[in-house]
Amino acid sequence: MSYSQFPKSPTKEQDKDWVEQDNSPIKTDLDPQSFSIKTTNPSSVGKTGGLQIFLVTLMALGLGFIGGQWWQSTQTPAENKTAEPSNLRRGNAVKIAVVETENLSKTSEFVGTLEAKQAVDIKPEIEGRITQILVESGQMIQQGDAIARLKSDNIEASLTQAKANLVRAKARLGELQAGSRPEEIAQGRAKLAEAKARLADAESGSLLAEINEATSQIDSIRAEAELAENRVNRFQELSRSGAISQDQFDALISQKNSSDANLQAAKRRLEQLQKNRQSEINLRRAVVEQEQQALRQLENGTRIQEIQQAEAQVAEAAAQVRSIEVQLQETAVLAPLTGIVGDVDIKVGDYVDQGDILTRLTANDQLELRLPIPLERKADLKIGLPVQMVDAQGKVLATGRISFISPSVNQDSQTILAKATFENSQGLFKDGQFVRAEVVWNQKQNAVVIPMTAVRFQGDQRFVFIAEGQDKLTAKRQPVKLGLIQGDRAEILEGLQPGQKLIISGTQKLSDGAAINILSPNSDPNSTGQR
Repeated sequence: MSYSQFPKSPTKEQDKDWVEQDNSPIKTDLDPQSFSIKTTNPSSVGKTGGLQIFLVTLMALGLGFIGGQWWQSTQTPAENKTAEPSNLRRGNAVKIAVVETENLSKTSEFVGTLEAKQAVDIKPEIEGRITQILVESGQMIQQGDAIARLKSDNIEASLTQAKANLVRAKARLGELQAGSRPEEIAQGRAKLAEAKARLADAESGSLLAEINEATSQIDSIRAEAELAENRVNRFQELSRSGAISQDQFDALISQKNSSDANLQAAKRRLEQLQKNRQSEINLRRAVVEQEQQALRQLENGTRIQEIQQAEAQVAEAAAQVRSIEVQLQETAVLAPLTGIVGDVDIKVGDYVDQGDILTRLTANDQLELRLPIPLERKADLKIGLPVQMVDAQGKVLATGRISFISPSVNQDSQTILAKATFENSQGLFKDGQFVRAEVVWNQKQNAVVIPMTAVRFQGDQRFVFIAEGQDKLTAKRQPVKLGLIQGDRAEILEGLQPGQKLIISGTQKLSDGAAINILSPNSDPNSTGQR
């Protein structure tokens, strides 16, 4: 092996001086024969033994140095590779995001119930047997479409009665159109004569005789009463003097009182007879007037107005017959609005009464969301507030507005009922469905919003770190004032402007002015960053 240069030997200085005094040349190309020791000349061993030891030691040291240099040269590339990351890791690895603005809403979440604005139970107007079902559960139908057909057997009695009324009305019309017959006129005249005779009897007949008889009775009773009174007056002095007994005198007084009572009764009877006679006269005069009018009507004939009225009655009776005949036929139950048919729980052949529910028809294109709002939010609750229906992940599914606020409070839950109207043209929601909804109390436009993970807390202070610099990036501590906080997002009222570079990850060990390395958004914070 050949070597062009050796390093300085670590031997002692005296060995070095001794080597310099030796004139023996040192070959750079080693020959294996130079290591052989001659033994034929024992006298030369003492002179040359130290030099040979020195040469062997020197050669061993040179081989070790050369081997070390070779090993170092083979390890240098790997060491350089690991050195570079260590140099790069001298800054803190962070992630940044540009500060932006967005619309921020202050909301509260509630669980409400959807209710169709138009929904009706389908009921037949008559009772009868189902003969045909024309819809299926869940089918969309239009207003006026037939839902079912039925036939009623109990309307036959009404039809019979209606036909009898029609016959009676026609007979009356025929009678009026024919006019009065001579026999009817003669009968009318006889009735009038009879009425007049009864009136004359009331004025001067038996009733008057009864009155005269009552007057005579009054005169007779009055005479008896006067006689009884005179006898009492005469015997009163005799009773005082004791000429007659007290019993006799009391009997006279009793006769006088009885006579007075009979007189009063006779007067009342006369007065009643006189009243009855006058009432009977008035009644019989009215009968005479009525018979006179009837006779004149018979003699003059039927008026055209009466005939027209009778014709109208006939037409009305005929229409009633036709209406009932239609009801006897198969009758259709029609849809009162456009909507989706609910559960159809009837079968052909079922007998239904008037008012029985056949199915339910619901118009799901517009829904109302019933929301129980806590009483403490009463001041914030207003007509027109936006309401958002959301799914379990908070994704907005539909947007509506408050359309009704109850004027009363639920006594059990102490909540106020509010209703929000939603369009449901795509049929995403159902009547009676429970949903999650957010009431948007107020909205802020172009608010500065950042992740809460970027905000650091120190006592009453709130601050973030922003990235500054061009070639060499450093972290700057920036105090901020927080506003509305929603989940992992926070509104910044003061301290940040849109466009600034906000450090959102790796802030745990940061300090103001510290060097930073920016990581890619999807990289691990523990991996190598880029200055």
